[in-house]
Amino acid sequence: MKPTFKLSLCIALMTASTGVLASKPVTPESKMLPLYRQECSTCHIAYPPDFLSKPAWTRVMKDLGSHYGTDASLDAADVQNITKWLNQTGGTY
Repeated sequence: MKPTFKLSLCIALMTASTGVLASKPVTPESKMLPLYRQECSTCHIAYPPDFLSKPAWTRVMKDLGSHYGTDASLDAADVQNITKWLNQTGGTY
């Protein structure tokens, strides 16, 4: 997968338009699920799970075939493991 300008712009705008990272605890990279960090950081930073709410992460993980204009599909077991971890550690807002 290659990052696209659209993806980079979308992520930058999401980050700039929310105070989530500034106002909430952020999971350090060392505590991230290695599979999540490995797969997500191939195209962009591996966002802390508390960056989005648990329902938002569920929506992201359900549509990896069209992940912000990029096919980020993973095998079913990896999707299940990452989704489970994000639902345990995601934000609660």
